[in-house]
Amino acid sequence: MLKLFSAPYQKSADVQNLTPKESEVLSFLVRGYSYKMIASQLKISIETIRFHVKNMYAKLHVNSKSEAVAKAIYNKFN
Repeated sequence: MLKLFSAPYQKSADVQNLTPKESEVLSFLVRGYSYKMIASQLKISIETIRFHVKNMYAKLHVNSKSEAVAKAIYNKFN
């Protein structure tokens, strides 16, 4: 367990595996938009946003919006 935490974090290719729409949704999440605001901006339903977010979480191996945003920010700056 200690080895897992002591190993340096490697830049994840997970963010690069997102579809263009998932990347777009993630960029809105990074800027603090709510699902409703994203749906309005992209002119799609909130359920479609939830669908993209669910797929994005699986690809990024995260369980929350804050984890996804943190991973996106980390990958952008490292």
